[in-house]
Amino acid sequence: MGALVTKQLFQPPEPGAPENAELYSFAANGRLHLENAKTVAARTAATPVVSMHGKPTADTVVLFFHGNGEDLRVCEAAVDGLASIFDAHCMALEYPGYGVLAAEKASEASFYEAADKLGDATAAYVARLAQPNMRIMFVAYSLGAAVAVRAAIRFQEKLLTTVGAVPVAPMLVALAPFTSAFSTKLLFADRMTLLQPLDYFCTTCMLEQVRAASAPAIPLGVGSRFLRAPHG
Repeated sequence: MGALVTKQLFQPPEPGAPENAELYSFAANGRLHLENAKTVAARTAATPVVSMHGKPTADTVVLFFHGNGEDLRVCEAAVDGLASIFDAHCMALEYPGYGVLAAEKASEASFYEAADKLGDATAAYVARLAQPNMRIMFVAYSLGAAVAVRAAIRFQEKLLTTVGAVPVAPMLVALAPFTSAFSTKLLFADRMTLLQPLDYFCTTCMLEQVRAASAPAIPLGVGSRFLRAPHG
């Protein structure tokens, strides 16, 4: 059952690396290390892998989380656009089992592990730079909302434990967020029969944690007239 559910829920495109953006591993100390598609699989301690876009010296840092059926190669142009629109330093996270990490296992647990490590690294990055005007934005699409919410929670918790405060309050922007596999099952009952007894990525519960921690949460598009159906 587990293998069938995984195959149905996680649908990465054909493996590939971004054509123009550079790949970096994002260490727990907040430092970025240049990688390539061959060396990235040998990174230590499952360090998160991000692609870099825009200005590394910008005051605004955008962390982008792509949806299902995408990877860093597929969303490269979109992330470049975000970096340009916000005049920002933009980093996009790759998920286990996707793109240059295709050899790894895609699962709810591995996605959340990547989110936690990204949250830790981003907190260390912010604490190390200590820029007074810095802004942090977690921007997510579809399934990426679950990863972004988890990373935003971890980011704040890490800053509180290491610095004693959250000097940079993150903004969370969720575009057509995937909120829960069970909710999606109710919408697409004929195509997601395997998910009925289970639930994955219950983002709604985590959004309440973000609100409780005073991070601005801005879910966009759910139930709007621009969408034929919400993502659960």
